[in-house]
Amino acid sequence: MPPYYIPTHIELRYRKHHVQTIPFTETLVVNGTTPVTGTWEEDFDAIQTYLEPPNPAYVFYRLDTKSASSDEYDWLFLAYVPDNAKVRDKMLYASTRATLTKGLGDARFKDSVYGTTEAEFTLDGYKKHKRHQAADAPLTARERELAEIKAIEAKESFNAQGTTVRRTYAAGVAFPLSEQALEAVRALAAPKGDRAHNFVQLRIEKEIVELTSAEQIETANLVAAVPGDAPRFTLHQVEYEVQGEVVEALGEWMGGVGGRRV
Repeated sequence: MPPYYIPTHIELRYRKHHVQTIPFTETLVVNGTTPVTGTWEEDFDAIQTYLEPPNPAYVFYRLDTKSASSDEYDWLFLAYVPDNAKVRDKMLYASTRATLTKGLGDARFKDSVYGTTEAEFTLDGYKKHKRHQAADAPLTARERELAEIKAIEAKESFNAQGTTVRRTYAAGVAFPLSEQALEAVRALAAPKGDRAHNFVQLRIEKEIVELTSAEQIETANLVAAVPGDAPRFTLHQVEYEVQGEVVEALGEWMGGVGGRRV
C-alpha cells in the first residue's frame, strides 16, 4: 500500500481545494474549499487562510482559463512545506506529490509551485515565480566566451588616434590531421610489445597537423627531444611505477614547455 491514500474522486469544482495530511492515519483529506467570488487574481490571497505553519499542505487553485482539449478549467498545484515542518512530514509530502497529481490527472494542472514560506503563495509571490520561469536561460560556457570576445572587439575597435581598428579573436580552431599523423597517434594506443614507437611529434603546416617524427625515446631523453625554439605538439607514453607495478600514461607537451598528463 502506498504511504497515502490518494483521493482521485475529488471533484475540482471550487476556486480552491486545500488538502492536508493527517499524520496518524497517513491519508489525504480535503479540509477546506472556497467558492469563486472574483477573478483568480482577486481570490488568490485567500490561500493564506489555509496555510498553518509548521504543517505542510497541498492546495489546488482554479484559474479562469480553460483547457483547449477538454474544456475544463486549468488548475495550479501548490505544495507548501515550511522549513520548520517535521522531517517525517517533509518526507511524506515529497514522496506523495507526484502520485497525487497523477491520480487527479497531470493534464489538469497548468503550473505547480513548491514553497517553504507563506509569502511564496501570495499573488505577488506567484507573479515572481512566473517571472523567474520566463527569465532567459543562463548562458552556456561557449556563449559566455563569445560574449566576452564581442565585448573585447567593441572595446578595442578604436585606437588612441581614433582610427577604427578591426581585431578578430579566435577562441579556438580545429585543424585536420594528415594521414601519417593520424596513424602515428593511433599507434600509441597499441600494447607496448606491439608498438613501433612511444614518441610522436606534430607540427601545424598550412593549417594541417603534420607528423614531424615518430620514434622510441626513453623518458630521460624526452627534454632533449622537444625543441625549445619551434612550436610542436608532443605525445609520449610515459612509464612509471605504482605500488610495485609498472603502468603507462600518455603525456602531452607543447614546444619546450613542461608537459601535462592527459
